[in-house]
Amino acid sequence: MLSNNPMLKEIFKFNKSAVESAFNSLAKLTEQNEIAAGAILKNNPLIHEDQKTVINDMAAVYKKSCDDLKKMMDESFNQTAKLFDIQ
Repeated sequence: MLSNNPMLKEIFKFNKSAVESAFNSLAKLTEQNEIAAGAILKNNPLIHEDQKTVINDMAAVYKKSCDDLKKMMDESFNQTAKLFDIQ
């Protein structure tokens, strides 16, 4: 019944597109911030190497968490599409 509803398919596609667009925008913003922060860390003599290592490790954990979130979102959208038979 719901799988044949064209409005449901359009709502699903719109929401999927909106979430992916928002996530991609945040990913690009994060990438630009990482570049700027990297330049500041590299050129600042007041920040010691061990502090730089900690900051870089935190950035790596954040990036991995974002990648895991993206994978989880994609899996959820795929499962929902299968549930409602949406292409």
